[in-house]
Amino acid sequence: MKPLLIPALSLMLVGLPSVHASTSDAWAEHDAAVLEQCLALSQFEDAEAAGEPVLFSDEAGMTALLIAGTYPQAHMNGERGQELCLFDRAEEQAYIADADTLTSPSVEDENARDVDSAQ
Repeated sequence: MKPLLIPALSLMLVGLPSVHASTSDAWAEHDAAVLEQCLALSQFEDAEAAGEPVLFSDEAGMTALLIAGTYPQAHMNGERGQELCLFDRAEEQAYIADADTLTSPSVEDENARDVDSAQ
């Protein structure tokens, strides 16, 4: 009886993960999951996405989304704020943190404050 020979290529393919192309529907589902989880974690009652999701590399495996809204606490006097939400794509888990210092005030905002303080 002859020994069974397995081509070398077959051996190389064993154990390789299958590759799935991401469809536009899959990315739409991903974006919806990111938005849903990030808004649910937000402290803002009027929370909304302040832009589009930012995809990090597959190595990092994260998607970021900036959330904007109005602080609900009375002492905040209706001040607007922002939070940064990170979504772990492998775990499908979101994490959120205050991000008011993430962006600097725009020149227009600074000019408006200067005019208000001069009056």
